Amino acid sequence: MKLFFIFVILALTSSLGHSASPIKTPYYASIKVDEANVRTGPSIKYPIQWVYQKERWPVKVVATFEGWRKITDQFGDAGWIHETLINRRRNVVVNSRGVQEVYRLPITTSNVQFIAEKGVLAKLISCKSNWCKIKASGNKGWIQSAHLWGVDEDEVYE
Repeated sequence: MKLFFIFVILALTSSLGHSASPIKTPYYASIKVDEANVRTGPSIKYPIQWVYQKERWPVKVVATFEGWRKITDQFGDAGWIHETLINRRRNVVVNSRGVQEVYRLPITTSNVQFIAEKGVLAKLISCKSNWCKIKASGNKGWIQSAHLWGVDEDEVYE
């Protein structure tokens, strides 16, 4: 009986100071695995809507519920995904028509480093003044944030 009370006291005191703080939404994240189920609700009891089959794909977290995150993607589709299937690493996708020039410096008179077409997935390095530095297929450069999905147009990111 004495052991039971010790266990209860330890359990109660260990939970003090560990209150879960709410997660501020929205924020951008990326798919962490090769295959990630997106569900109609925040539980494995809900049916699977679709499956992401691309690691690092950017998503926007718009709500949270316990260990689940409601996400949207560049097409406006929304669903629930478990928190262990995404991470806070920032990636972006080129979302404008045609090809976009990616510059050495954040100015259109700078040298063009490479060309990125719609659908190219890139690592987000930084953003300032409506320009973002990205890395795609080993190439780095600056692109106007208006041509990307996974970052707000006026966002500052370091």
